[in-house]
Amino acid sequence: MLLFSLLIFLSTLLSAQVNERYHTEKIEISYPEKVEVEWANDVFFQTDQYFTNGLALQYYTQSLQKFGISKLLLDPMSESGPIYSLTLLHDIFTPRNVFGDPVQTDRPYAGVLMFGIKASHFSSKNNYRFSSEIQGGLLGEYAGGRFVQNGIHVLLPASEPIPGWAYQIDHDLCLQYITGLEKLFFWHKWIEADLLAKGRLGLPYTDFSGGSRMRVGISPNYYSPDHLLSKKANYIYFFTEFNLRTVFFDATLHGGALNDKSPHTIVDINPLIGEFKAGIAGRYSGFELEMGVQNFTAKFDGAESHKWAYFKFGILF
Repeated sequence: MLLFSLLIFLSTLLSAQVNERYHTEKIEISYPEKVEVEWANDVFFQTDQYFTNGLALQYYTQSLQKFGISKLLLDPMSESGPIYSLTLLHDIFTPRNVFGDPVQTDRPYAGVLMFGIKASHFSSKNNYRFSSEIQGGLLGEYAGGRFVQNGIHVLLPASEPIPGWAYQIDHDLCLQYITGLEKLFFWHKWIEADLLAKGRLGLPYTDFSGGSRMRVGISPNYYSPDHLLSKKANYIYFFTEFNLRTVFFDATLHGGALNDKSPHTIVDINPLIGEFKAGIAGRYSGFELEMGVQNFTAKFDGAESHKWAYFKFGILF
């Protein structure tokens, strides 16, 4: 049902976008290319549970506008024009106890592998960022969660393969649409505060979040494409971010929509989740580094809150 609703939504969206582009002159601006790599893991807090490892890649290139699927992305026609990127996301989830068979009250094993195309828009005049992204991928065995985690454990001298992956969320197809908005609402010298909103529709996730972020430091032109794609726009700032997420569906807990054969699922999840994030971000001469910590409140009854650290590196060329 979720996939059917998403397909109807995308068809309507495509029709609207085609009509808008037919009547409106398209903005074409050239930008440099950029690669970002982000790695997240809870090992820094000496845990190996819940969200245990994540890898995200993003490649910015305007050549993606030639792909037909880019027409499915929302285009508010801001002065920056769409900035396209290709995305890859691989997340691994495990229960609290990874020794022996998982109990039904613990989190299921799950792996998610998603590929996507994303469009980002900036408005310096109105101080906002807007993004839309369409992703497709796999849930379950073919997503490679077991392969990556046990492969790492084999390489570590004090670790051994985890047998519980036999009980992971079973394989399924995933398709989802994501939109995000950031809007400046306060500024004073070195301090800036933003309002945040994000929505995901489809599989593996259907949810909505809203919150705020504070940035302290030197971050000129944050709502300009120069902040994203310019070697001359150096910056450094600390940030804290808080969001509340309303969850309607999470396939890494519920299981997929097409395949109901998962041996272990969590049906009753917490509909409201708190998210906290803090860190530091900087760029110098085309090289970017961001690092921080994230914390989520419990996602289901009997679960614990969980935190991990992440590192993001980017290079412009």
